[in-house]
Amino acid sequence: VSQLFRFEEFGLSKEEKEELERLIVSRPEHFALVCDGLDEGSVDADSFLWRVLQGTRLSGLRVIATSRPCEAVAMLSEEGAFQRHLQMFGFTKENVEAFTKKYLGKRQGEKIMTELGKNPALASLMHTPFFALLICEQFKEAGQIPSTRTDIFNSLVTRLLQRFMKSRGKRVNFKRLEDVPVELLEKAVE
Repeated sequence: VSQLFRFEEFGLSKEEKEELERLIVSRPEHFALVCDGLDEGSVDADSFLWRVLQGTRLSGLRVIATSRPCEAVAMLSEEGAFQRHLQMFGFTKENVEAFTKKYLGKRQGEKIMTELGKNPALASLMHTPFFALLICEQFKEAGQIPSTRTDIFNSLVTRLLQRFMKSRGKRVNFKRLEDVPVELLEKAVE
């Protein structure tokens, strides 16, 4: 199992690592392995991960894998390694333009497209509908596109906290994640 997981990334003591490994091996059906970006790593036919994905190692372990199309995923699919296969198609450039104009109105849609033309990194995110919505929402509120991916997620977390507070009848007096009281953040993760 230590071949599959890099336990040092979790900040666990040696005893905790051994206990976690023992639990995973003894009761894999109680755990889920999330492989985000399966295509980005090295998954060859004789690797431990390959055998886990095929179900010949750690039988019963639930595996959720995300990947762009690649040879390894195609081979695993052919061998029946995946119970379900979902394929997402993102927006085309025309879809992005249509979405922004519909969501923001023609004038604002054209304005955001101009802004995105200056920021290829964010423009590439617009092909994912979820990101397109987040970027348009932030543009609608702030009148400008976010500068970075971090700004997108900070804005999302801030809005979620604002909605949570309002749903509880609490006063909201923050507009940026940096302004959220530490006590509220601590309660949010409890």
